[in-house]
Amino acid sequence: RKVALPWESSARIFGDAILAVKVPSLCRYATRRLLQAVPLVIGVLVVNFVLVNSVPGDPVQFLLAEAPGDPELEATMRRYFGLDKPLYERLFVYFLNIARGDFGYSYTQGRPVLAIITERIGATLLLVGGSLIVSAILGILLGVFAAMKPYGLRDGLVTGSTILAYSIPYFWLGLLLILCFSYLIPLFPASGIVSLRLEAKGVAYAIDVLHHLFLPLMTLAIYILAVNVRLTRTRMLETLRSDFITLARAKGLDERTVTFTHGLRNALLPVVTILGYQFGGLISGSVVVETIFGWPGMGRLMYETILSRDYLVLMGIFILASLFVIGANLVTDLIYARLDPRIRYG
Repeated sequence: RKVALPWESSARIFGDAILAVKVPSLCRYATRRLLQAVPLVIGVLVVNFVLVNSVPGDPVQFLLAEAPGDPELEATMRRYFGLDKPLYERLFVYFLNIARGDFGYSYTQGRPVLAIITERIGATLLLVGGSLIVSAILGILLGVFAAMKPYGLRDGLVTGSTILAYSIPYFWLGLLLILCFSYLIPLFPASGIVSLRLEAKGVAYAIDVLHHLFLPLMTLAIYILAVNVRLTRTRMLETLRSDFITLARAKGLDERTVTFTHGLRNALLPVVTILGYQFGGLISGSVVVETIFGWPGMGRLMYETILSRDYLVLMGIFILASLFVIGANLVTDLIYARLDPRIRYG
């Protein structure tokens, strides 16, 4: 018979104590999702590094465009940036640097990549987050508004106008808004995030930023508005025909309470799910919108780094965008579980 050593008994007792702790199922699910995201992030790092370093173009040749024909200087710069090493060796070094929180230095600006992205990330989150909130609120309200009187004039106007807006590309919609509300009717500025001639602080500064934010925000929000309207309308029509809605009406509840308290909560579940996926689409769509409106965010920075072949900045943007999308999907799942108490994550 094998006798357990003292430290083995202590380790077994400690492990049993940890397993005995009752952790809420939602916390366990969130922890498991975070652990599952680790290999996903590693895969994103590998794919981004290989793709970015395989595209045509050379950052050293871009930097030496004004002094071509100097092979010694070109070799020196390749050694300085580590571009003279094989791809697998550069990937290994890049992983070690990322693990230490070092995203490298920009080829063109000579500054830390993380500092460059941090300066732009706030503007992109303001644009994307505001667009997602506006499109969600308007989409849900318009979807409920159309579902309350289905197959009528109101329903046709709401669904037809939103589908028409969805069929317009980002860049054309942005240019139309600039033409209408910056040139023909000068209500909003056409580019930038603040007025250069106005030295505002505090509340005046916030108002100036919101004034510049309106057109790019509406460009993104209008594009995804149709999906939220159609999905909310469809789910509301299905929910309002359910037996529990008939029971609520039989109890004498007014139509507003039946629609918004009993119907909308059950109809919101697929809408919440689609909002998490729309966040990733808005991150990619911000590249076009920020370029059109001169909005100083990550999307415009991505466009500038592609032109200058600044690979490290580009990979840093991809990594942070991937983390944002993974985090948005996790938050969406948690909100979904909160809205529907029938869901239990083991």
